[in-house]
Amino acid sequence: MSASSVDTPAPSSPIDAATDPATGVYTAPVATSPAGSPTPSTVEAAANTSAPAPTACFSGSDGGPPAARRGARAARPQAELRLSSMAMATSAGPAARDPMTYAPSGAHSVSSIHVARPPLDRDAVRASISHLTGILDHVTALAALESDHEELQGQFWALQGRVGVLEEELASAYANAAPDSTTPKKMKDVQKSLDLEKQMRAATADFEAKLVSARAASNQLSVSDKDLQQVRSERDRALQRAAKSDEAARAWEASNSALDTASAQLRDQVEIQEAKVADLQDQLGRSTRSFQRQPDRAHEERDRVPDRAADAEKQLQQTTAELHQRTQDRDRIATNLCANHLGGSSSLVNCQTRTSRQ
Repeated sequence: MSASSVDTPAPSSPIDAATDPATGVYTAPVATSPAGSPTPSTVEAAANTSAPAPTACFSGSDGGPPAARRGARAARPQAELRLSSMAMATSAGPAARDPMTYAPSGAHSVSSIHVARPPLDRDAVRASISHLTGILDHVTALAALESDHEELQGQFWALQGRVGVLEEELASAYANAAPDSTTPKKMKDVQKSLDLEKQMRAATADFEAKLVSARAASNQLSVSDKDLQQVRSERDRALQRAAKSDEAARAWEASNSALDTASAQLRDQVEIQEAKVADLQDQLGRSTRSFQRQPDRAHEERDRVPDRAADAEKQLQQTTAELHQRTQDRDRIATNLCANHLGGSSSLVNCQTRTSRQ
């Protein structure tokens, strides 16, 4: 069904067609009857209008190489149609199909068709463009071959005229020659004419073979001209689709760059917060270690107090023993001195008494 048979909605009913930038789903306008059901012609026209044409590649008569055909089949749109009004009418029953339940009286309701656009296969587009380039080169070679064919035809007819003239001269020479002619010059001329005739016949055969090949190339050129026209139309459509895809890709790249910038800012903020958390953890660890070392020092000091007391007691005992020993030495020395200075037992007893008093 062509686009001219689409049912046109009333001017009073607003019909919007838009593409969701987040999901890439195209919403095509569909006119509905007052009963709330979309017309079949409108649905089919919207589907035909929204779906892009598949890519076609030509290589002679087989439709292109297998890789290009697979790319074209992969690029065919997989349209997904969702009729909101029909789904509502089916699920809700007769109450939903009643136009008075969801639309004013006398007003046309509008339904939406959501068409999911498939992504463009860039490999298939590149293969099609390369195939078109090969066909254009082939057409250029055929045009050059056709010009060579015209030149060869001119040379052929020129040589054909010269051959006819030489044949007439040879026939007149045979007619004028006597049976008993012994002139060497005439014989040489006749031999040269015969050799030239052989050469001309060989050249004529070559030109005829070239002429046959040129005619075949000319026929192939006429066939290739038709293919070229089809390929050019396909190339124009592919270029239009590629331009639309480039615009969508630029918009997608812009949104991706904005997302990358926001992600970079968030990463910077996260790194700053992580650095702050690491500093707080280091400070907490240092505080914990310092708090843990304070009881350890107190316990160490407490453990060293008995050792110090034992050492002090040992030193006291040693000092007491030394003092006692020195006291004994002093008493003995004093006794000896008293005995030496005073003499006699009475003096010795007095010295011991004095020493003991001291």
